[in-house]
Amino acid sequence: MKKLAPFSEMIGTSNPIINSKEFPSVETKVNKLSSADADTVYKYLINGIEVIEFLSPELDIIDSKVNVRTKVFTDGCYLWTMMIPHLVKNYKVNRPGIVGDSTF
Repeated sequence: MKKLAPFSEMIGTSNPIINSKEFPSVETKVNKLSSADADTVYKYLINGIEVIEFLSPELDIIDSKVNVRTKVFTDGCYLWTMMIPHLVKNYKVNRPGIVGDSTF
């Protein structure tokens, strides 16, 4: 299974193995989708199979005053967190990329 790569803002600085500079900034992906495309992508992502849900929410990486439920979804091929559909719906953010894919 491939994991949708996180945005650099989603990488904690406590892990020296992961370099946040390897991933794009969410700021470069805001308003890259039309409203219709964002709605289609959001519906697809939110209707994935829920793998796990955690009790503690994450802070929205664009607006830190907003909490986002912490869930992990799959479609059988890819994995993603609830942060990705949240960003698509609220900020029309284009996909962050796929681990192993150079089309960030």
